[in-house]
Amino acid sequence: MDGFYFAKLKKFANGERKAEEETEAKVAVPVDPAVAEKKVKDKQAERKKKANLKKKKQRKTKRDEKK
Repeated sequence: MDGFYFAKLKKFANGERKAEEETEAKVAVPVDPAVAEKKVKDKQAERKKKANLKKKKQRKTKRDEKK
């Protein structure tokens, strides 16, 4: 039963974490599942859009440095 375990963690953002009490309070409120799913999808799309803009800016900066 001895062994080694590992996990791959992914950091999503820099900055301070929200207090656990705030997040627990938000979870405790009953929400329509369809509305909650839409909000999650919208949030994911916004994150993806920001990431793509950041990558695009980095590529542009590299191109400008080469010139």
